[in-house]
Amino acid sequence: MTEIVEAMERVFDEEKKKNREERDVVLEEKEESFREHHQKLKAVEMKADERIDTVKREYETLLSSEKDDKIVLRGQAGIHKKHYEDLKRQMASREENLNSCILQVQRQQEKIESLLKDRASNTKEMQEREKTIEDEERRMDELKRQNQELEKFRFVLDYKMKELKNEVDPKSAEIATMRAQINLMDNEIEGCMRRNKTLSLEVSELNMKQRVRRFVVVLV
Repeated sequence: MTEIVEAMERVFDEEKKKNREERDVVLEEKEESFREHHQKLKAVEMKADERIDTVKREYETLLSSEKDDKIVLRGQAGIHKKHYEDLKRQMASREENLNSCILQVQRQQEKIESLLKDRASNTKEMQEREKTIEDEERRMDELKRQNQELEKFRFVLDYKMKELKNEVDPKSAEIATMRAQINLMDNEIEGCMRRNKTLSLEVSELNMKQRVRRFVVVLV
């Protein structure tokens, strides 16, 4: 029983160590992935801010230039219109790029939220595993306690067996003596029976001879 408990303890310790190693690996991978996505998100946000600032400065510069050149370019309505259309297209293109950056940032944010959910799920799973390990440890403690109780019970049984043996051994010797006497008496009885059988045969034979003699005497 002790060897079985020890083997169970070794298996349990190995499983516990393996679970902890797996938990550490999973947590480390999740932390690394979270850091990478956080860095990417930060880089995208910085890039988007830089683009926004650049567009804003260019737009402000263009507006300032337009104000300064408004008097000079008043007679060049066609050129101004073309320039305005070009600027409008540039702004539309830059706005499209900005929207793309914002969409990318949103996607990165969704990935981060997904990673956070996975992390929470993994944390919950690890807690459940730790609870399972604690339950197994309590079971092992209970088995140890039961084993100790069994050892005590076995010790008491051994003591009682020794006492019973001490009581039974003299009676066993007495019984053996009585059996020997009974066997001796059985042998004597069998001998008497054989002798009685022999005597019966002899008596029968003598009776037969006696009847024959009487028959002969009668004939004479």
